[in-house]
Amino acid sequence: MDRPGLAVFVAIVALTSAHSALAAAEPSGFLDDYDQLRADPGFAADRVYLVPDAADRFARYDAVMVDQPEVFIASDSRYRGMKPDDLKLLADSFRSAVTDELSETYRIAEEPGPGVLYLRFATTDLQLRKTRNLLDFTPVGVVTNVVPGVRDVKSALRSAVIKDFSRRVSLIELTIEAELLDSVSGERIAALVAQLGQRRDREAGLEQRATSWEEAEQVVRTYGSRLVCRLDNARKEPEQRGDCSLLGESSASPP
Repeated sequence: MDRPGLAVFVAIVALTSAHSALAAAEPSGFLDDYDQLRADPGFAADRVYLVPDAADRFARYDAVMVDQPEVFIASDSRYRGMKPDDLKLLADSFRSAVTDELSETYRIAEEPGPGVLYLRFATTDLQLRKTRNLLDFTPVGVVTNVVPGVRDVKSALRSAVIKDFSRRVSLIELTIEAELLDSVSGERIAALVAQLGQRRDREAGLEQRATSWEEAEQVVRTYGSRLVCRLDNARKEPEQRGDCSLLGESSASPP
């Protein structure tokens, strides 16, 4: 991680700058401690936390445990229905987007241990809108149809999942909450809360700026590639470190 290291999580936030609406939102409860997080204009996240000696800490890790993300639908969402299989497919797709990037260089751990980071994250405050009528039906196995010759089959599967899901439920807004912990001690190394998209709020004078499942998946995938970059940088001399913020830049991520 450069600066040093918090951008590991900033990668997740590649779509938007801080929003005043988030500051007033009630915490979801996914993170145990929100008081540590602070606004920082140097990062493309709403609120962030970084352990003081992050540069030294991240050089110690060579494996990552990536938990399945949790999903929280906002109580005032226009639509609040999700099939159990949809939730699992969505969570598994986001998790796979991270692990596929990490696994090229670092070990994906299945249990705690020395040198293992634990990543937990969630999509919270989801604002949804129904886009298909109740008579529409998704056949079993629809997401397993992969175009022959696709190099990354997992990526194709994720794209199929997201495409099918977005045809049925559109995404207006969500918040991403994430933290990295030492898998043995449970000590928090870094954390962030960041919002994508924006619902209409007439009282606050906010116009709707919807996000999408595709954009959210891209943010998570970019997160994985930047995490690899930050972990690599932690093992290099300062003058040899690359600019991890450039990864995913073509996908609407901020510098």
